[in-house]
Amino acid sequence: MPIDVVIAASSLHIEFLERRRLVALGGVRVPMTSPEDLVVTKVLTGRPKDLEDVRGVLLEQHDLDL
Repeated sequence: MPIDVVIAASSLHIEFLERRRLVALGGVRVPMTSPEDLVVTKVLTGRPKDLEDVRGVLLEQHDLDL
């Protein structure tokens, strides 16, 4: 399973870490970026693929804190 690893280098990354969620994957609890923070990251990056990813998150996650 491919994963992205981010090293917290800015105050924004620190905030993301504070809001992370632990998700069970294969019996292991893994810290994951919240869907809301993923949307922020993707919008700030702004590449066409990232904006399409945002669309997918918004379609799948119906309880986002926007």
